[in-house]
Amino acid sequence: MNRKSRFVGRANPEQQAESLREAIYIAVTSAAILLVETKHESVDLFEVATTLGLTALAIAVTMFIAHLVAHMVIHDQNPSKAQLRHTLRTSLTALLVAALPTIILLLGATFSWTQSATLTTAIIALVAGLAASVWLAVRGTTTQRLRRILLAGGLIVLALAALLIQILAHG
Repeated sequence: MNRKSRFVGRANPEQQAESLREAIYIAVTSAAILLVETKHESVDLFEVATTLGLTALAIAVTMFIAHLVAHMVIHDQNPSKAQLRHTLRTSLTALLVAALPTIILLLGATFSWTQSATLTTAIIALVAGLAASVWLAVRGTTTQRLRRILLAGGLIVLALAALLIQILAHG
């Protein structure tokens, strides 16, 4: 069994979609935080990193709770151990999209990088993480390669449109 089949084999397509959906939620919320911070004259990069990390964690915990409640309402029973593991893995995996931007912010605070360069790099890392999440999600589909590329590109454009809306909202 190769690496891809082991990775993809752990989750069915619906579960993969859940992971992508949750990564998108965290990415867009994280982008909003970073975009708001770019508007301030001076920010403490360590505080921004803490806010970003804790917000992403809070979203992951909230999604975990929401999955459990939804499962109990739909199926009228507690989730099995396998379903519980999947739900936990989905929520924790979604955190990865905010990990690199948080690390970049911490490095910027530690090594006194400029606020503008650090926040810009963190936003680029966030967009790259979101693009990687989308690509991983669509690469496991059975559609033709060109369609997968177009689908991934379309989803990335839509995610960037959501980021643009955040920029306009925080003007």
